[in-house]
Amino acid sequence: MVYVEVVSAGAGGGSGRRGAASTSRTGGSGGASGTYVSRFLPASACGSTETITVAASTNGGAAITANDTNGNPGSAGGSSSFGSLLIAPGSSPGGGIGTGASVNGGAATYYGALQIGTGIHSSGGANSLPAGTGAAGPRTGFGPAGGGGGGSITTADAVGSGGAGGQGFAMEKNSAVGALTTGGGGTAGTSGGNGGAGTTYGDSGGGGASSITAAAGAGGAGAFPGGGGAGGGASLNGFASGAGGNGAAGVVRIWSW
Repeated sequence: MVYVEVVSAGAGGGSGRRGAASTSRTGGSGGASGTYVSRFLPASACGSTETITVAASTNGGAAITANDTNGNPGSAGGSSSFGSLLIAPGSSPGGGIGTGASVNGGAATYYGALQIGTGIHSSGGANSLPAGTGAAGPRTGFGPAGGGGGGSITTADAVGSGGAGGQGFAMEKNSAVGALTTGGGGTAGTSGGNGGAGTTYGDSGGGGASSITAAAGAGGAGAFPGGGGAGGGASLNGFASGAGGNGAAGVVRIWSW
């Protein structure tokens, strides 16, 4: 008998917008997590050799250094696979967000019914106006988590903190909600705080804070395997916006007996 678990790479978070005072400037959205799929297989279903593909880590969107410019999107996560028998598809990147209202993070996708119906994929955190604070990355019981959203700036020039990262594989860690420390969101202030990186297996990064007096905070990177990168914070013209955090690489794990 053979048991296989496959996780694709987490997507990178988007960077924030750099724009003029008294305009809505949103941070970057968080990247979606990698997809987790698993399957029991009879040994006879496997070839004498199987090609194993493991997705590499992904980049977050680069910080914006030109005035009145929207953020850059992160990179999509690549797929991981065990031959053609089990495939975890890639993940959606966090958007490089401009002006406007709340914008969702990288989209979640259910996948795995062709294998055994076990497929988990977590969306990234959105950015919200008029509140200004980025949405937290979601907590997932089985599978990695999507990244937190970056902080935005309202038309009243109020800055916002980044959204906290989400817990990945929380059921495997046997953790209650909030029991583990994930990537913390950057704190709004004189200088936009950087989001924290994911801290344990499959956690996502926390979003960067926005700023109107200095460079905005960068989004935190997702933790291996498959944690989504967080969005960077928005900034005022004259200061760099926050870069998006990197998404974590995937993994393929195989047991046989």
